[in-house]
Amino acid sequence: MRRFLQFLCCCLPFANSSSHLIAQDAPAASIAVANSNDRVRDVLERALEKHQLPGMWAGKFYVDGRSAIAAAGFRKWGSTTPVVASDAVHIGSCTKAMTGLLVAQLITEGSLKFDSTLLEIFPNVTGLADSAWSAVTVNELLQHRSGAPANADWNKIAKQYANDEQAGRRATLEWLVKTRRPKKPTFAYSNVGFALLGHIVEKIRGESWEAVIRKRLFEPLKMESAGFGPVGNDQLEKDPQPAFAFGHTVQLDLSAVVSELFGAKAKLNFSPTRIDNPSLMNPSGRVHLQVAEWSRFVLLFAGKKAPTDLGVSDEVWQTLLKPDFDGNYAGGWVAQKPKWAESDTLWHNGSNTTWYCLTYAVPDQRCCMIA
Repeated sequence: MRRFLQFLCCCLPFANSSSHLIAQDAPAASIAVANSNDRVRDVLERALEKHQLPGMWAGKFYVDGRSAIAAAGFRKWGSTTPVVASDAVHIGSCTKAMTGLLVAQLITEGSLKFDSTLLEIFPNVTGLADSAWSAVTVNELLQHRSGAPANADWNKIAKQYANDEQAGRRATLEWLVKTRRPKKPTFAYSNVGFALLGHIVEKIRGESWEAVIRKRLFEPLKMESAGFGPVGNDQLEKDPQPAFAFGHTVQLDLSAVVSELFGAKAKLNFSPTRIDNPSLMNPSGRVHLQVAEWSRFVLLFAGKKAPTDLGVSDEVWQTLLKPDFDGNYAGGWVAQKPKWAESDTLWHNGSNTTWYCLTYAVPDQRCCMIA
């Protein structure tokens, strides 16, 4: 996947063209975009054949409005309905950057600080005052440095609070208080931490994280396809020619395993499925939406300035995206400089075990890439 995005970064026809030249020659720009779409689709089709995958979507999007996007494959293994670029896809843990932005809005408003502690935010949680978790800060949660474990007993909590995600996230905090915090926390990727950040948003805003993200992110960016949980709906799940794309799990039969043992390439088979993590994990990784609409969010991080129109100041933006603790994770992103970039990029991946995605925000090219 990363090699494919490297292709997008380096090889699209208009990747190094200046925006004013394209603006002066609109027909040429249209041809460039069309050709780029075809090139992306060709590469996707080759990747599908080589790796025996059901379907793929990919695109490169520029701050100035240029883009190339394509899709290849089928929406459901065994069907003949092709995927299209406008299908909704599941972005998994790439949702974390969205939760980070909601936190940045609160900090800009002055109702929260990067060094606010859990005890300051939740003074009435039983046992928190006497727990080592009381000193955990917002910034430690944003950078996976709180010591919180990767996951809680999600299914047990979700079963108890089946129809109330806010109560489930509150229960997650209460569950955490009863566990032992490491004396010297190091980096530990934590869905629990971002679920708690979602609950912090709820505590301060006075409404669910789901309502807040719709009002303060999805609606301003016109991300009309955005939703939570599995793509599609239960009523149309058994349609032989589906109206939406499915997630898939790999099914290996005995003959395929034997083939692998003798050095032959196993022929893969897939099981289409619509499963997801419990909904109380929404702030950590359960958003789905169209690739082009997702790019509107990722492009916020490919510019040189903070998205002040979304209520985030430049000072807060810079702090949100600055890794501390000698690490490279901050605000829902990994900051790294790949070989093909002139400076640091921001990247993240995500999966709910039936989908996989990867995205880069590339400030030195003023673009983002998604696959």
